[in-house]
Amino acid sequence: MKRTKAAAWETRNRILDAAEHVFVARGVASATLSDIASAASVTRGAIYGHFENKSELFASMIERAGLPSETLVKEVANAPQTDPLGHIGQVFARSLHDVARNPRTWRIFAIIFRKYELPDESCPVLTRCRDVADELQTRLQAALGHAVRAGQLPRDLDVEFSSSLFLVLWNGVLLEWLSSPVVDNPGHDAERIAQSWLDMLRYSPTCLGKAQAC
Repeated sequence: MKRTKAAAWETRNRILDAAEHVFVARGVASATLSDIASAASVTRGAIYGHFENKSELFASMIERAGLPSETLVKEVANAPQTDPLGHIGQVFARSLHDVARNPRTWRIFAIIFRKYELPDESCPVLTRCRDVADELQTRLQAALGHAVRAGQLPRDLDVEFSSSLFLVLWNGVLLEWLSSPVVDNPGHDAERIAQSWLDMLRYSPTCLGKAQAC
């Protein structure tokens, strides 16, 4: 019995591993269960033994790997009162390093950012992505507020605008990196990139109060 359960679990993980690679290569909408079965060296029947359809398989793949942004939310929320700005820089630099150096993180981000074209707006994964994005915005805005109170950022910083701009820049770097193979990602520049965003918050007049922003 233990051997049977272990074999079933191994097959399930092999299918999910194959799905990651197929979704990256073909896109979620274009990939078929036959494509995934072939990549996993199993039959379509074996896939149906674990997943009802492609949507369930896709959701299970995301559930197993987790959304990389969910880790980011937790880390941003733990910004210390003593050095919140330094913590923010370290957290986002680590996130860039992870995309550059961790193949699974790269694949999951690539699928979510570039290969997810399913039209169903009610898809649980899409809802989860939106919720995480909203939560990250909220947590980052709070962390920037801590940095203002700690004297690390201008007192009249527009934290709502600045947190949105910060995440736009982060998303832009990810999209650029996701267009290239993992080995080509310039992960060695992660700290410098994150530091440039912090410098923008410190010194750019456009990040100040709404009345002063251009």
